[in-house]
Amino acid sequence: IPNRKIPVIIVTSKDTYANRKKGFKLGASNFIDKNNMHAKLLKSVNSLVYPNAKYKDSSVLVVDDSTLARAMIGEMLTELGVKTFLASTGQTALEIIEKEKIDLIITDLILTDMEGEKLIKTIKDNDYTSHIPIIVVSILHQQDELITLFNSGITDYINKPFIKEEFLARIAAHIKS
Repeated sequence: IPNRKIPVIIVTSKDTYANRKKGFKLGASNFIDKNNMHAKLLKSVNSLVYPNAKYKDSSVLVVDDSTLARAMIGEMLTELGVKTFLASTGQTALEIIEKEKIDLIITDLILTDMEGEKLIKTIKDNDYTSHIPIIVVSILHQQDELITLFNSGITDYINKPFIKEEFLARIAAHIKS
């Protein structure tokens, strides 16, 4: 397969900083000292072969009235290995939350049937759902609006448009593994 990087794990009895630096510069994926090699090697190989395995039991609900935004975020989450639910309205989101085990909610603030703030308040006021982290992905220009959102219980905020790598890093930080 062209342009595909093949992972290389160096197993050595000479595991020094200088050797690691040289190896990583040459393209090594990981170094393993020969002491206790078997467990470390298995863990390293599994992390390279199954990089998204830690997210396989996680589920995320994406709430956005934009078909494009829902599809784009859903695709990124699927690539991460997360079970993804998509909702175009706040009411649909609440119905999904009642039926499914949701580990994280990503929502826009502007929805067709209710304001995002109302959705957040409904989730946070419910004893069964108040523990679910909520990330708002939207366009806010006023600092006081953002502070109000954090005071209402959101976990994080990502401004649109966002950088994919930052988005995925924030999602990974909030998903329970």
